[in-house]
Amino acid sequence: MTFKSHFVTNEAQTDVFVSKLAELIKPQTIILLNGDIGTGKTYVSSKIANHFGINNLSSASFQRVNLHVGDINMVHCDFYRKTCDYDFFCNEIEPLLLDPWILLMEWTSFECVIPEVGQIMELFINHKGGSKREIRITHY
Repeated sequence: MTFKSHFVTNEAQTDVFVSKLAELIKPQTIILLNGDIGTGKTYVSSKIANHFGINNLSSASFQRVNLHVGDINMVHCDFYRKTCDYDFFCNEIEPLLLDPWILLMEWTSFECVIPEVGQIMELFINHKGGSKREIRITHY
């Protein structure tokens, strides 16, 4: 497991950071996005999706799981209102992982996913006051 922190102070810096990060993301990657309400999890998810040609990603809070088909199949999950457990992952998410895929999961933990299906990266976004954010990246 490796860990690294990055700080951004505005939307433009966040866009640059996410653009550089997205260049490193390979298919078959699970990205966990965590942090308090309003820290930018869905914004970061949408910017990652933009990098891969998906331009209509928005909050999935009411549907929990959305599949966006393209050159890279993007599955976006938002578990703010419900939790994800191993059975939900196996039955509802794993069947959507059509090669090549990237899975973006907001509000969930490492314990929910099946590590054998891909590499796992967690982004924890921490609000530091004003528009400043710390984005901690952990690779599992």
